[in-house]
Amino acid sequence: MIAVNGVVPTEKGQFYLRVGRFFNSNEGVGVNGGWRYPLKGSVTENGYLAGVFAGHIIGESLGGKIFNRLGAGADFSYQWVNPHTIKVLSVGIGVGEEDRVNGFKQRAKPDAFFSYSVSLKVF
Repeated sequence: MIAVNGVVPTEKGQFYLRVGRFFNSNEGVGVNGGWRYPLKGSVTENGYLAGVFAGHIIGESLGGKIFNRLGAGADFSYQWVNPHTIKVLSVGIGVGEEDRVNGFKQRAKPDAFFSYSVSLKVF
């Protein structure tokens, strides 16, 4: 997914929202969000985070129709924090919902995710 993301760090963790397009479907808008918690230290320091996410997590084409599947999952991340940016490298797994498109049944299936994001600090 190529996306624009927003991150809100709090004492309880880091909330994020992504809006973009999936590479393999290249149509429509996908939206997902999540929460990450630092395994050691705080969200304002470099370190490892564990988290969960939900929303559109799979973009697919089936029977000539392009669609995004809803789902949820978990990820493990490392973040680099400096005075102007937060960079996050993440690996996760999510499960897309069972869906029916043009008479074709798509089973719920797990999908691996690799993500890299750069967020500008505005506040």
